[in-house]
Formats: sequence, C-alpha cells, structure tokens
Amino acid sequence: MPVFLSVLTVIVSAELTDPRYPAVNHDGSQIVFCWRGALWSTGTEGGIPRCLTPGDCENRYPEFSSDGEWIAFTGYGTGGGDVYVMPDEDGGGSTHDLILSSLSRESYAMSMDRSGEVSLEPLGVYREPLVLLINEQCYSDAEVFPAAWKELELGPVVGNTTYGAVIGTVDVQLFDGTGFRLPETGWYTLNGNNLENSGVTPDITVVEMPLDADRGLDRQLERAVESALEQIER
Repeated sequence: MPVFLSVLTVIVSAELTDPRYPAVNHDGSQIVFCWRGALWSTGTEGGIPRCLTPGDCENRYPEFSSDGEWIAFTGYGTGGGDVYVMPDEDGGGSTHDLILSSLSRESYAMSMDRSGEVSLEPLGVYREPLVLLINEQCYSDAEVFPAAWKELELGPVVGNTTYGAVIGTVDVQLFDGTGFRLPETGWYTLNGNNLENSGVTPDITVVEMPLDADRGLDRQLERAVESALEQIER
C-alpha cells in the first residue's frame, strides 16, 4: 500500500481519457494532471494514477513549486476560483481540512432548469463510496486526517494503527544561524484522546507480512477494495 495515506474510491467501467493541464515536477519524475475535475498524480514513466483531490469541485491548473514539494492549483466551488496549496506527499503538514471539507459536505437544496434536469446544491458534494487506508508510517497530519475521518463517519478505515506522532512544533532560530524545533500544540479527538503516542486505530485491521511485497501482494489494498465493493452492492 502507499507509504503514507490514501483515499480509495472505486471508479466502475471508467477509462482515464483526455487528461488536461499537465504539470511535471522539478526532476521530471512525476506528473500531475486534471481529469473529471479532480487532480491526479502518477510517474512520468507510467503507473497507476493517484487521486489527489477527491470530490465534485472542479480543480484545474496544477503547478509544482521549484523544489517539487508543493502543488498549487485553482479550485472552483459554487462561486469563483480559489488558489490552494498542498504538499506533494502527505507525511505531515495541514492538508486535512481542504480534503475533509470537500468529502463531508452535504446537500441542502436542489435546482431544476427548464429541461427538467435536477442539480443538488452545493455542487461540490462527494457521493461515492469511500475507504481510507492507513498504516504505521502515517504520522503528523496523516494521523489528524484519519482521526477526523472517523469522527465524521465518512467510511471504513483499513490497515494498521498509525505511528502516534501528532504534535505541532515551532521553529526557533539562533543567532549563529542554527535552529531547532519545540513542541507547541497538541492534537486531541473531541472526546479528549491525545493522538500523540496513541495513533489512530483502523476499523478493519489488516497486517502486512514481510514477504508480501516480494510476492506482489497488498493485503490492505485488497481488503479496502472489498469494502468499497460491499458499499456499492448495498
């Protein structure tokens, strides 16, 4: 499974055609592009695309930062476009609110045009089955995200308990140019559970075996797909 954290959704009978607005990172190893309104990422030499911005909001014009660590893009909701910035890998940072705000939106009204076509409001509401994959290498914001995911009851969580390293730090710069970081902010669930040193436990525990990678097995991903298909069949 992915090293950090990924959201899995099942796209049935869909082919990835006509990708738009491609952007390549600084060393030419990765490409981000738009497809069906979402941003997707894959290696320039091929591979399985990974959805970076699940949801119904239209996202366009991705651009990598000069060091390749950040991706900027324009997101279009019900109003005009807003500029967002997200890290290329979710090993930390603060991307949870951007993604969760999209995934947890609920419909509150509907509109109908002269032809009788009905649209639900707001436009950016995600209605597909969701499964979250986590493992022991998820840390920092990649633990805040699954903790909030479970609180919002967005879908089952599959994998192993996360690392348990969730604390906000502040950089301190010294006169000689050196620096260090100090703990500053703790993260807690609404019932008071401290995520530091405890982590987030999955709903469905799947343990990866040492030889799985050599055999091309991904037990956690396979179980996540099964869970998503179970939701579709209901």
